Amino acid sequence: MAIIHVKNLSVKTIIGINSIERVEKQTVKINFWINVDISEPGISDDIKYCVDYRSITKKIINFVKKSSYFTLEKLTTEVLNILIHTKGVLSARVTVSKPGALRYTEDVSITESSDHQHLPDNFNLI
Repeated sequence: MAIIHVKNLSVKTIIGINSIERVEKQTVKINFWINVDISEPGISDDIKYCVDYRSITKKIINFVKKSSYFTLEKLTTEVLNILIHTKGVLSARVTVSKPGALRYTEDVSITESSDHQHLPDNFNLI
């Protein structure tokens, strides 16, 4: 078992409840951790057995750029869904932060985690 950590992914999106936030894109920072089994690629050194974190990251970027949510909670949940529904990901944790969301603070963030035990029996991994 191993953890892949993607740190400080910056994406501009529509996020927030104020009228200006509904028009102007703001930067959110995304950190995620995915638990994966690296026993096969650790032995074989063959990329075909690896979880493709580059494509996962691209998928998150494309999704977040096109999204338009009022709350960090919803955005965090949707990013987590992308992670946990990816083939080879055993469990995941994501933190989404909004720099400058509160005066006198660096940022505000939401962290959420999940694993495959919480998926419905009829769920298909991508």
